[in-house]
Amino acid sequence: IPNAWRNPNNPLDVSRDGAVSPVDALTAINWLNNNPSLNALAGVPGAMDGLVDVNGDGACSPADVLMVINYLNLPPASS
Repeated sequence: IPNAWRNPNNPLDVSRDGAVSPVDALTAINWLNNNPSLNALAGVPGAMDGLVDVNGDGACSPADVLMVINYLNLPPASS
């Protein structure tokens, strides 16, 4: 079953803009702040919601934010 809250093309791209950036971490942080008592994700995300289930566990938690931050902190690939 596809997870409507997870980006199928790139789970780290929470904001659906085609790139992984600090905006993705901020989008997930804002979702957590706006939904403090809601952990499990249900239904379909609205147009303003990010695809906040980065790790695919059916919830939005600090772990999802941390995955984006860890990716952003990776050293650039050498060529």
